[in-house]
Amino acid sequence: MINKIKIPLKVTLLTPLHIGSGRELIVGQDVLIRNGEAVVLSFDEILKNYYHNMSFIGRISNVIANRGSLSEIMSERDILKFVKYKVSVKKKNFTRARKIKEFIKDAHLNPYIPGTSIKGGIRTLIFQKYVRDNPKVFKGFKDEISKFVKTRNKNSEKDIKNFEKEVFGKDAKIDPLKSFSVSDAYLEIKDLKVYTSKIFDISNDGERCGWRKSKGRESELTGISEATPIFVEAIKDGSTSHTEIYIDSFYLNKVGFDKWFVNLLSNPYKNLSEISVEYAKREIDREVDFLNKFVKECKDLKAVIGVLKKLKSKIEKDPEAIYLRIAWGIGWRGMTGDYMDDGTIRALLNSKIIKQGRSKATIFPKTRRFVVLLIDGKEYPCFPFGWIKLKEAKKNGK
Repeated sequence: MINKIKIPLKVTLLTPLHIGSGRELIVGQDVLIRNGEAVVLSFDEILKNYYHNMSFIGRISNVIANRGSLSEIMSERDILKFVKYKVSVKKKNFTRARKIKEFIKDAHLNPYIPGTSIKGGIRTLIFQKYVRDNPKVFKGFKDEISKFVKTRNKNSEKDIKNFEKEVFGKDAKIDPLKSFSVSDAYLEIKDLKVYTSKIFDISNDGERCGWRKSKGRESELTGISEATPIFVEAIKDGSTSHTEIYIDSFYLNKVGFDKWFVNLLSNPYKNLSEISVEYAKREIDREVDFLNKFVKECKDLKAVIGVLKKLKSKIEKDPEAIYLRIAWGIGWRGMTGDYMDDGTIRALLNSKIIKQGRSKATIFPKTRRFVVLLIDGKEYPCFPFGWIKLKEAKKNGK
């Protein structure tokens, strides 16, 4: 009896993807901009090379303290001895860059998509589909919200916050997706590029839109060219890699899970493909509808609306694949399972189970992160982050 199902998959990036290492590269110190490239330096190697020269180490410390650049104290020839890798960048987009969010890499500096990130995207697919297919379960969730609003009962609040455990199991050791693992997908440095991202936002009353310009702890809405840029290393759209899904069918059948999960994972590629196509088209339609509400005031949104419509068309032309949106920029819905309708979200906001901080916006979630490209000297929001396609690989790996 074969207990493990293995599904080899080709990974294709449909839009740029950023998965952070948790580190930010400081422009002038960790990275220099040269001839259309972000030249990333090994600061450890610089210190190791000059450790015997305490006077020079002191000068390096002053550069760091004053937020200066190593080019102030080192020749170009010396600096270039310590290059780790280079990433393409559009210099005109980069005049305001101070920091770049680094993409996750292995010990050999190969960027990769962690299998856990892919599995997280699949978990969202399964979660929202289970809720749709089991309305009684979701009704119980909404009943608990109503009970909490009336009584402020702590047990009801706990049940609401632990709803995901009601679906996947209260004990992490007994979770249907424990039968499911995904390998990391490796890429190359040439697949990386530094992108500019900006945040589309709307006013708390939902009447105005614009692009977020940070002012300390506060922010204001401006035009896209004045908005605060966020610079990120990201995998370019069109890049490809490979991964594998493994399913332990013995564990899945032995533990006695809900038959819904057993049936889903008995033919995982076909079933996940169908669920993902349905979900991706619905999510894209929802985003287009959201942006269309503001396109009269923020005309630059037309560019990203066009990209979203083309993305939906690509999905419709190749429905026998798994489509996911993962990692940085997927927003609150993507991070929380995307199983709630607007009415349920509003009920959770009103009951203060979802914390909004200081904004108290009438629309939630209200912000979107987009890749911004410079076209003919003007900035346009052109891509959402994080869309990938998983296609069953042939025997030759293609």
